Order: sequence, then C-alpha cells, then structure tokens
Amino acid sequence: MPDANFDYVSKAESRIYGWFQKGPKLVSWIDTIPALVAANLENPLQILNYILDYQNISGAMLDIVGRIVGITERPRISMSALEYFGYLGDLTAKGYNQAPYYDAEAAAQTIPIPDYTFKSVIKAKIYKNSVLCTIDAVKEAIDDIFGISCTVIDNKDMTMSINLNTTTYSSVLYYLAVNYDLIPKPPGVQISSINGGS
Repeated sequence: MPDANFDYVSKAESRIYGWFQKGPKLVSWIDTIPALVAANLENPLQILNYILDYQNISGAMLDIVGRIVGITERPRISMSALEYFGYLGDLTAKGYNQAPYYDAEAAAQTIPIPDYTFKSVIKAKIYKNSVLCTIDAVKEAIDDIFGISCTVIDNKDMTMSINLNTTTYSSVLYYLAVNYDLIPKPPGVQISSINGGS
C-alpha cells in the first residue's frame, strides 16, 4: 500500500526530461494524472484494505466481505444451537463473559450467525476459493478454520474422512461446516464424515 503522504506530483515532475521541464502545458498535464491518482485511487485502496481485514471488523462491513468472497447472506441458525450465558446446573450454558445472553423464549427463533462465527465462515470460504486441495492443504485449512489439529484421511474411493481429534471445538462451526459445505476438497471428492472427539 502506498504511503498516504507520498507526493505523486513532485515525483512525476522529477521524471520530465531536461528542456521539457520548462513547458508549462506539459507540466500542468503531467501534474493532473498524479493528482487524480492521489485523490481517486489511493483512498479507495485504503478503504478496500481496511474492509478486507475481516478479523477486525463487524456488522455490515463483515457482510460486505462475505459478499466479496461469495457468501450472499449470513447463514441462519437456531438460537438454541448457539453457546449462551446460563445458570449453574444448565449443562449447555457457558459462564459469565464467555457467551452472550439469550432469553429462553427466543431459543426457537432462527437468527443470522453472530460475527465471531461468521468470521470463521468467511475464513473457510476464502480457503475453499483458494486452496490447492491437496491432503496437506485441506488439513491446514481445517486446522485454521477450527483452531485445532485434525486428521484428514484419503479413503481411496474419491471420499475423505476428517477427524477433529478433540471435543473442544465450536459446535456451531461444526454444524455450519457439515450443512453449508465449508470444508475445501478436491473436485469430485466427497467428505464421507467429519468426526469430533479424539
């Protein structure tokens, strides 16, 4: 990314050969192009660079990044499937400041997935769009998406199996990976199973 304080006009003027430097029409014409670049290209590039840093944005800006990578709208999920703040004795609840609070009556509703999960979905879509789909590349992608170390097994019949090797992964992300085809795979290869646990 170019320096925001870079003087394009002075740089362009320094490139004009000898006696052409004294021609006012040429100098004014040469000065026009760098001024247009500075005004009309550099600022949008900085905005685009900010938008594509999807780990540090939220809300509508994150939706824009989703559309850029090919996700037309946020996946929806039942509120009961989300991790939530709950009370002692509720085995599915998380502790204070570990998950958001949801009203028990609202648990039957479906909502767009929250930002923290959508960032992982965007990461998965980026991998799916760009990974080479070798076994090692697929393993690296799954490790990064889930934040764990997995095992990818080639079943030698145009299918592969994935073992997440842990029970401490996001159940919401697991649901989305299974139901929204987020795991990158070679063309023609099917994922026969995604297993949690060690």
